[in-house]
Amino acid sequence: MKTILGVIITHNPDIKLLKKNIVSFIDSVNAVIIIDNDSKTIEELFSFETDKISVLSNKTNLGIADALNQALVHAQKNHFDFILTMDQDSFFESDTIQDLLFGFKNDKTAIVCPSLKDMNSHHFDLVSEEYSEIFTAITSGCLCNVYILKSVGGFDSKMFIDYVDFEICLRLQNAGYKIIKSQKSVLCHHLGESKIHYIFGLPIISTNHSPLRRFYYARNKIYIYKKYFFVFPIYVLRDILSFGKTILIILFFEKLKTEKIKMILKGIWKGLHL
Repeated sequence: MKTILGVIITHNPDIKLLKKNIVSFIDSVNAVIIIDNDSKTIEELFSFETDKISVLSNKTNLGIADALNQALVHAQKNHFDFILTMDQDSFFESDTIQDLLFGFKNDKTAIVCPSLKDMNSHHFDLVSEEYSEIFTAITSGCLCNVYILKSVGGFDSKMFIDYVDFEICLRLQNAGYKIIKSQKSVLCHHLGESKIHYIFGLPIISTNHSPLRRFYYARNKIYIYKKYFFVFPIYVLRDILSFGKTILIILFFEKLKTEKIKMILKGIWKGLHL
């Protein structure tokens, strides 16, 4: 019997939404660990502890990558086969963890992820087949093989937040592993404070992330471009185009345009020297 450790990384979470998160998958995992990055609500988080749920409190905000690496160490030490990685504001539409588990068809599958439903824009990201091989997946809702993730070095702690998930997907594929998406399993999540705008009838989604998030977004993109351009050149070139599109969306549809563009430029500079 394969064992699963549910992992939730938190930083000042919405407690009601966090409860909804846990309820959506707890019956399908063997244990849950909440790894908190210096929340003001830490006492409320400790109230979640049961025989099945534990809380690890970091005294400073270590970022997503280091917190996920803490989860990997805990999982390996306690002999879990998989970790289910969850953001604090995501939840499964129904209990479909078994559908994720069935996606591990061979020993080359590293991650099986759900289809996505953005609760702000109501955009659905579905695949056409029951299980489809994809290139990258976001962290939340991913069922990950502990041994494989540890074998490639775990998550890249240089990145702190943003693109931590995409980077490890690229590294796994470079090592010969696969990322699979499940059609039946659906994760509801919040992509920033996303809104849909229409130009000539075509939907355009603005995520409205803060200037600080835009800094990490830009810095880590540049870091990935440097790291993987000669490995996955088509991916990098497509992502550069996507980066340009994001900047145009900020300029046309988002508030704090000047602050965000300044932070993007700062992020690009830092990324070149990361």
